[in-house]
Amino acid sequence: MTLLVTIILGIIQGVTEFLPVSSSGHVLIVSKLLGNGSSFEFDVLVSFGTLLAVIIYYRKRFIEIATDLLLRRDLNLTLKLLVATIPAVIVGFLFQDIIEMYLHGTNTVIFMLFIIGAVMVYSSKWNVTNDLAVNVNLHKITYKQAVIIGTSQCLALISGSSRSGVTMLAALKLGFTKKVAAEWSFLMSVPIILGASLRVLLSTEGIKFIQTQTTVFILANIISFIAGILSIHILLKLLQKNGLYYFGIYRIVLAIVLVMLVSVNIL
Repeated sequence: MTLLVTIILGIIQGVTEFLPVSSSGHVLIVSKLLGNGSSFEFDVLVSFGTLLAVIIYYRKRFIEIATDLLLRRDLNLTLKLLVATIPAVIVGFLFQDIIEMYLHGTNTVIFMLFIIGAVMVYSSKWNVTNDLAVNVNLHKITYKQAVIIGTSQCLALISGSSRSGVTMLAALKLGFTKKVAAEWSFLMSVPIILGASLRVLLSTEGIKFIQTQTTVFILANIISFIAGILSIHILLKLLQKNGLYYFGIYRIVLAIVLVMLVSVNIL
């Protein structure tokens, strides 16, 4: 992989990691268009940069969580985050080989871009539940709500779905405000991205990738970190104004364009 391709894919990963448009899908498609196919290891390991981005952006919340754990011995929010993470961890651990082999291709990306995009467009009709406790205080999220949103995160293991997209859709369907849905989605991303990245990093393929592509690994993560910070800021602004509606339209249009590219053998 050339440095130019690394820079481009790092930007794509950082920008799309938190926008509900599917980072893995965009990295896969763009890398193919550039004639430099990305690997599963690259797609996962470049997430270290975006992981750092969400930690820095929500540093006050993470400091609060750390304070709860170390000083107040309050495990409330931490346990709920762990519970929300369990479904995707189990599914990812048990079916990683199947996911890599069958759910990481162009056709899968196109299908999931369209389906999730259609749900996003329809989500504009959903209403916020005004008396929902979590909308006042994030600590009030229930275990049931955490499990439901966490289970939806399993869909993100399929390329083209968008982890942030499916988790925010689940939260919005439960009556969360857009701001709270986004924050919970981002908090949930930390253990799942960290776990997936470490698992690949410590695998034989991951170690080989780091050894042979050290510069690519470092450069892509620096770029994805910077782009990730900007992506979170942009998403929160757009989300407050229009919800997920226009992201859904974008996904549907992109899916149609990709179908045309595939039909003429460009992709």
